[in-house]
Amino acid sequence: MDFQSSNETAEEHLETMRQKCQQAIEALNEMANKSGTPTTQYKTGQKVWLDGMNLKMPHQKMKLLPKRYGPFTITKEISPVAYQLVANLLLYLSRWDATRAWS
Repeated sequence: MDFQSSNETAEEHLETMRQKCQQAIEALNEMANKSGTPTTQYKTGQKVWLDGMNLKMPHQKMKLLPKRYGPFTITKEISPVAYQLVANLLLYLSRWDATRAWS
């Protein structure tokens, strides 16, 4: 988006924001290229517990719900951070409790 203003201060701020945005994009890309693809943490057939923190449930009181659900068996690896569980749920690694994973 190109926007022209007659206000020099606004133009300076706009240019500064564009530079900062470009620097942030470059820094993110550099870190992504350094770290590469994450390694697989779980294997097919392994049982895991699902963290219930961000799950939408029909109950009104979240504090009365279980903190974790499971165990679920991993049936398929979609990517290094996404797995299909036996209950036909596609879930991302951040919702799992790795400390409670079973072998």
